[in-house]
Amino acid sequence: MLWKRKPMKAVTFVTNHDTDEIYTGKMLAYAYIMTHEGYPTVFYQDYEEWLDKDKLNNLIWIHNNKAGGSTDILHADQDEYVARRNGAPGLIVYLNDSNSRLERWVPTNWYNQTIKEYTGNSNWQPTTQGDGWVKIEVPANSYSIWSTL
Repeated sequence: MLWKRKPMKAVTFVTNHDTDEIYTGKMLAYAYIMTHEGYPTVFYQDYEEWLDKDKLNNLIWIHNNKAGGSTDILHADQDEYVARRNGAPGLIVYLNDSNSRLERWVPTNWYNQTIKEYTGNSNWQPTTQGDGWVKIEVPANSYSIWSTL
């Protein structure tokens, strides 16, 4: 509930030595906490032993350099989650828990700008429309994170 009331003061985590119960989709969970408000924490064994350290380092870089401002949830259902961080430069995070590649039109805070997917999970470099809308994609069972160049 702290994340709802005072999100900038919340310490978020995916797992720790007491609660390591996520076996699949753990990188989706890290993509979520690294793109939202708060102080995300990476479990030592995830970083040093179990997950791809380069991917975690990339998410940490995105958190430190792109994830600022308030969060607007743009879409959420059983398989898809899309949120926008409204700071400068801000970002769009797209999480996909389905077995299919997905695409979605989303509103951004960028107008007539080429944006980049910063995780390497998509090769698209779409340009936002004059009204800020853009079509983004996400691979199956994965995540993509978009921001300005």
